[in-house]
Amino acid sequence: SSGINAEYGGVIGDQILVSEEEYAEEIEDIKIPRAVAHRFNPCIGLKYIKQTGNNKYSCKICNAVFTFKMRVWHINSEKHRMNYMKDRYPAYYKECKELKINMRRKVLLMFYAAKVEEKEKEQTTEEEKKLKALFFDPELFEAEDKRIDEEKKKKKKK
Repeated sequence: SSGINAEYGGVIGDQILVSEEEYAEEIEDIKIPRAVAHRFNPCIGLKYIKQTGNNKYSCKICNAVFTFKMRVWHINSEKHRMNYMKDRYPAYYKECKELKINMRRKVLLMFYAAKVEEKEKEQTTEEEKKLKALFFDPELFEAEDKRIDEEKKKKKKK
């Protein structure tokens, strides 16, 4: 049966959600808000994410720049998680890197990300907590999405 299993981190049916497109497709099918589904994915490496401008963020560990709307895709991406594991948890990184079957690697990586998130929970800084709330709290990120959209409309009118 299709549904979210929070214990294993964001599994809907047999598919691990890994991209915006997959999220959008799967979440539409089961009629739950995207924000709720994202909460089931482990969130690691926020200390490497910085706001660099209005609607722009960068990830120091991945050398990536992304918009607010792509924030969850980046944080939940295999690249971000692998880079974080390589930097902080080399044994987990090595085990994931050695797996040649893509889906198994994603499942193992998600499992380790959940372990790391739980392990590091007490070490989370206030800045990381605020960023996580902005990225994942439905009310906060919907308000930020709305603010960004309104600014874009204002720029178009000029």
